[in-house]
Amino acid sequence: MAAKKIGFIGLGAMGRGLAGNLLRKGFDLTVWDVAQPAIDAFVERGAKGASSAAELARAVDVVFTMVPDAPDVRRVALEAGGIIDGAHAGLIYVDLSTVDPTTSRHVGAELAKVGVRMLDSPVGRGVVDAEKGTVTFMVGGDAATLEEARPMLEAMSSEIMHIGALGAGTTIKLVNNYLAAGMVAIIAECASFGIKSGVSLEQIIALSDKTGTSNKVLNMVLPGKAFKHDYTPGFASRLAAKDHRLAMGLARDLDIDLPVGKAVLDLLETSEKNYRDEDFMGSVMRLFEAQSGIEIRLKPTDAA
Repeated sequence: MAAKKIGFIGLGAMGRGLAGNLLRKGFDLTVWDVAQPAIDAFVERGAKGASSAAELARAVDVVFTMVPDAPDVRRVALEAGGIIDGAHAGLIYVDLSTVDPTTSRHVGAELAKVGVRMLDSPVGRGVVDAEKGTVTFMVGGDAATLEEARPMLEAMSSEIMHIGALGAGTTIKLVNNYLAAGMVAIIAECASFGIKSGVSLEQIIALSDKTGTSNKVLNMVLPGKAFKHDYTPGFASRLAAKDHRLAMGLARDLDIDLPVGKAVLDLLETSEKNYRDEDFMGSVMRLFEAQSGIEIRLKPTDAA
């Protein structure tokens, strides 16, 4: 069987790293992005460039997309010049974006009418892992289609979780991001009033590590970045707020009330307004620092 030709659409911070792994591992890769310089950079590295999503789809066997939001997925998949205009029998479409399950199922149903099989496979972890090829994929869709796409997914990841039918991947991603946002919010709040009350951040972390409140976010992730006042872009505040809005929308569709989620969304939207492109974890910490008049920061010797 001839090696599959791969297409990748969306060469932003995450897409650039993921697609780079496909290129480094020898896949025949064609790319497209709304920004021509992003395409040119990959062409210089040995990929082929396409002039549209439709042209790319016509030339490949498997198409991946990594774009910011649900309207972008619908646009690149279903509108004029999109994947649907380049559809052909046997084409597999894998959307890596974080969207809502309704969008995934709608796009999948429309593409199925022209013979395209779809997987939703959003990504766990961030830009550094995308570059290293150590992300986790949570996949929704047909198991046989997943097996056909597995070699490419493995080239970009350290773990692939098959969650269920189409839309299940996006559902569990929203649940996971909802949990992460809530954890960051309560950690910032606890650190704020703890430090204001006279205990140190170091003591809060040390006690957590020895009790049932131990968790990776407090004990590993935040000390490596936000607790050092490193606000360089990671998972941007605007994207954290967008994902939380999607989760809240899914809950509304299911007639589920999420009172904690509403409070977290208020916090994330304030963070989005003030620190739009900065890492959301550091941005949330900064909001609580401003409110309480303290610093949520490790001592330099402990943060080194």
